Amino acid sequence: MTGDSQHNSAALLPPLLEAGIRVLIYAGNEDAMCNYMGNKEWFVALDNVFHEEIASVKPRSFKVKGKSAGNLLVAGQGAGNYTFLEVFDAGHMVPADQAPVALEMFNKWIKNEAL
Repeated sequence: MTGDSQHNSAALLPPLLEAGIRVLIYAGNEDAMCNYMGNKEWFVALDNVFHEEIASVKPRSFKVKGKSAGNLLVAGQGAGNYTFLEVFDAGHMVPADQAPVALEMFNKWIKNEAL
């Protein structure tokens, strides 16, 4: 009853982005618990330094071994500071459902390479 059970973690993101910390949100397009459409909507609506840019960006394809594996929204410099990835044919556990795609995403992200 102290309020410790629920916190709005999205409120933590704007200060991180302002400090130059890169943020990646990803979701499987078959996730029934945390659907990608809702995640994408709050991602676009979140008030932050990239709000205007992300609202006007066109989605692009995320490819793994030449095959489209998802859709991306990217704002910021270089490989992107604020990124959303919808992963095709994946549920709530993207790494379990699409291991090669998740590994490619992770490796590129930590190397600051464009997804």
